[in-house]
Amino acid sequence: MPCWAREAENVHFVREFIRGNISRDLYKQMVVDLYHVYAVLEELLLRMAQHPQVGKLAVLHAKLVRSAPCRFLAPGGPPSV
Repeated sequence: MPCWAREAENVHFVREFIRGNISRDLYKQMVVDLYHVYAVLEELLLRMAQHPQVGKLAVLHAKLVRSAPCRFLAPGGPPSV
């Protein structure tokens, strides 16, 4: 495991999240907050897709959406909680 992943897991919130000790309301708020962050990032990614480096990311994102077993990568908004 990379050191940044270990450091992230040692943050109190993340540690409690992994253990399932986060309230449903706090989890809902986290999902809503992150949805807006990722929505802006996705919009910027699409807007900058013509840039050579960003274009590569857009292609990778499209491949992930098509092949990922995870539903959160699929289009259609955030998962319902």
